[in-house]
Amino acid sequence: RKAAVRGRTGTRARRSSASWVPRMPHLSQRQYDQIGLGLIALGLLLALPLYLSSSDGLVVTAIVDGLAYAIGSLRQIAPFALVAAGSLFIARPMLPAVRPLRSGGLLLFLALALMLAAGTFGLGADGSRDQLWQADLLRDRGGYLGDAEFALARAVAGNLGAHILGIFMLLGSVLLLTGATVAGVVRATGRGVADTTRVLRPTATVAPSRIAA
Repeated sequence: RKAAVRGRTGTRARRSSASWVPRMPHLSQRQYDQIGLGLIALGLLLALPLYLSSSDGLVVTAIVDGLAYAIGSLRQIAPFALVAAGSLFIARPMLPAVRPLRSGGLLLFLALALMLAAGTFGLGADGSRDQLWQADLLRDRGGYLGDAEFALARAVAGNLGAHILGIFMLLGSVLLLTGATVAGVVRATGRGVADTTRVLRPTATVAPSRIAA
């Protein structure tokens, strides 16, 4: 009896603890459509001050200024990112899988922020990378997000390691977004080289015969 009571008590405890775990609400496609349309509208509104300089709205201007310090130069692609995210919400039923695209987009965003902060491939504003959190350089680099990533990467792997980490994050995001694999890319490259060699080989054999004639 004691064992049975303990088993029931343990089951009740597990059920009560499981009930406290937060669960994401289940949304219908109509609600996803509304979220997507809202993101697309926000992207178009942000495009006005960023690309056309024709918006005098206080809220939109404040959002753009906040993005300048939060994500730096990546604010220039924020409208495209919002429109793309909204389109994904709307096109969910027509896509085979949304999770790889979502993960790839997030990884691409983080990779670009890190590369802007670290100056990989000459990205970002010129200047010393030794001192972080410089307000006059944040807007033209990766913002506070990029500097936070760069500080963490530099503490773990050093300056060179931060560049390597950013490059591999970029490559990983491309693989997620395209659905390709490293083996597939190597295989396709090998086939391309083989086809090019096969085409050039007859030309190389015909040319000496013409010269001899």
